Amino acid sequence: MTNITDMLVRICSGAQYEDDIECRESCLNVLEALASQRSPILASKAPMILDAADAALRYDPNYVGGDEDDEDLELACDDAEADIGDEGEGWSGSDYSDDADASWKVRRAAVKVCAAVTSAGVLSLNHCIERIGLPLISRANERDETVRVEIFAALEILFSTIAGDREAHLDTPSDEVMADAYTEARHNENSTVVVDGLNAVRARLPLLVRRLRPALTSRSSSIAAGALKLWRALILCLPHDIAPLLQQLVPALVTMSKECAIESRVQILAVISAYISGRTPLCEQ
Repeated sequence: MTNITDMLVRICSGAQYEDDIECRESCLNVLEALASQRSPILASKAPMILDAADAALRYDPNYVGGDEDDEDLELACDDAEADIGDEGEGWSGSDYSDDADASWKVRRAAVKVCAAVTSAGVLSLNHCIERIGLPLISRANERDETVRVEIFAALEILFSTIAGDREAHLDTPSDEVMADAYTEARHNENSTVVVDGLNAVRARLPLLVRRLRPALTSRSSSIAAGALKLWRALILCLPHDIAPLLQQLVPALVTMSKECAIESRVQILAVISAYISGRTPLCEQ
């Protein structure tokens, strides 16, 4: 299995296969399957697998816009991004030169690899945040619908895992004092959930929220449903941080719940339920 993994990573990362979309997608699919099996070798191979997945996640040859990874620049351009976000479209189609572009298949496969590694539990949550969470947040407004749905799902897995890990170590997980004590204890114990990792997520919450907000009103039911599930995971993971950002969102969710399909209505109510159970300011209104 070690030789197979090494071969797949070399192919995914090799310059000669860079534009061989079918080959790279197939190799990433096999890596996803290997990660899902939770093989004993996965722990040692996870870093190189994630290196290959990260490179594939960035594979977008027809993008001709600016540097999408410059988050500082994005955070300094809130108004410009808000104008784009209000249209609910994410990336601007004018930034791409090929309507027949199939590179999304490589990016989708890469996201699935990231989700499989997270679910396998072979890395500390801190490493998952650094190696998986932050890169996926930077791609949360991915232009292709199928890839964006997978990104939302992968982030939901990560944030739900963090929330579940915290809850397992707290009798009252919504108690802020206990949560702080837990975080400190876990940091001293084995760095499973550490301040640095969560602070990195907190620093990017405004960016992620800006990218999720238009997804709620997307014409795509898959995008909207994925965004709702991710909202719920964020609330459970960082209730005290996300609450101020959701203050104006809850009334809109209530209104949406009266007009949308039953499946989306269930997800909206789940978001509101998580918001209330987290003892956020909504409970005081």
